[in-house]
Amino acid sequence: MTEDEIKECFAGQLAAMQRGDTAALALMLAESYTLTHITGYRQPKREWLKQMGEDLFIYHKIEMRTLAVTINANRASSSARLIADVTVYGSRRTWRLQLDQHYEARQDALLVTDCVASTW
Repeated sequence: MTEDEIKECFAGQLAAMQRGDTAALALMLAESYTLTHITGYRQPKREWLKQMGEDLFIYHKIEMRTLAVTINANRASSSARLIADVTVYGSRRTWRLQLDQHYEARQDALLVTDCVASTW
């Protein structure tokens, strides 16, 4: 696992979010993946992807401002600051989001295990 692989994985994740490509995201995220929203709600992978598929989460545009990566053996973490134009449950807003994620190398695949979103 290299820093470039983490950056590529993260960029792919953001691109899939902007396309609303839940099938691609399903392959990138571990089955046990959770997304902790800025509200504190810890949402399971299947629920988040289902809601994306129902257009309850629409990522119109995401601009990455910074991305820091830390690697330790077969685990890694990233911290990214983004400007995200998102519709959530019908309300559209531009957010300054920080996404803190963890990754694991599993059976020749790099998977995101969890994400915590906050504002900056």
